[in-house]
Amino acid sequence: MTGHGMQAGTASRVNAANPTIRAIARHVSGEGCLFLVPRGDLEPGEALLVSVATFPAVRGVVRWVLEDRLGFAFRQVLPEGMEHALADQARAGAPVTLERC
Repeated sequence: MTGHGMQAGTASRVNAANPTIRAIARHVSGEGCLFLVPRGDLEPGEALLVSVATFPAVRGVVRWVLEDRLGFAFRQVLPEGMEHALADQARAGAPVTLERC
């Protein structure tokens, strides 16, 4: 485990050649959340898709980046139950998938 609770090996390296990112969500709301991510080349304004369990992927945008954390705003209303599923995964320390779009 790292200092923020991300298990070693759960995050993929963030780079242009690998558009899929494994991240741990924190402070989840219907408007957005904080993601713990591997350090890499994500920047404010970058569009990402968030995939959680069996829910359809949801678009959002990176608002800020600070070391291994980023602020993320959802660009659409979350499907019914997705906020709770994302919060449950956050409490369990289970990663979600972020994908560049």
